[in-house]
Amino acid sequence: MLQELLDNLCRYTELDGHDRSYSTPDATNNPASTGTSDQDHEISREDLTQTDGHPLPDVAPELLRGPAPEHLWDHLSRLVDADGFRLERGPCGGANGYTSYGQRVVRVRDDVDPAQAVKTLAHELGHIRADHEHRFPDYAINHQCRGQAEVEAESIAYLVTASASLESAAYSVPYVTGWADGDASRLREAASRAIAAAGRIIESGAEQGDYTLDQPHSGPIKSEPIPGAPADSDAVALTR
Repeated sequence: MLQELLDNLCRYTELDGHDRSYSTPDATNNPASTGTSDQDHEISREDLTQTDGHPLPDVAPELLRGPAPEHLWDHLSRLVDADGFRLERGPCGGANGYTSYGQRVVRVRDDVDPAQAVKTLAHELGHIRADHEHRFPDYAINHQCRGQAEVEAESIAYLVTASASLESAAYSVPYVTGWADGDASRLREAASRAIAAAGRIIESGAEQGDYTLDQPHSGPIKSEPIPGAPADSDAVALTR
């Protein structure tokens, strides 16, 4: 099931990467371009920004709209807590969310629909469960490491939300395409780790009776363009 879902994401990414105009995003609109703050070292923001490497595609992930699958937020928040992080809601400096390893905080903005909020939470949990804190110590200065981490985290989020019947392709496909530089092979390289991490998240939810694969959710899921925002705007800040 998860392999099939990820194969679909790879195919979408291959299609989405064709015939795109490439441009370098405006750093003034980049909430991660500051590099460092007083205490935190900004490693990745889920917006299409970069420290070096090739220019990224001009893509536009769309915020998800509508309700979230029942119990999914509660399940993911329990996992965040079990991993030693405090979950907060509130402004995220122009991003949809971030993870601070130094402060052990995961924060998700509080002015988006539940569908987008739970997708962002799954993305941030993906960073934690894929051990990006330790696997990518040069994330702030190495575009390839940063891109691989974002591809993995969003792939995990896509699989987790899809398992609960929340379609996130409108956000996930352009997001992954951007961080993979339009190269679907980058996603395929992340497949085994993404499937393993997502599988553990999903299995723990089933064990606790929170949700099961393909559980229907109530109400339609819609998406809308992010007005005036960088191409993606969830965030993770790894701190040192």
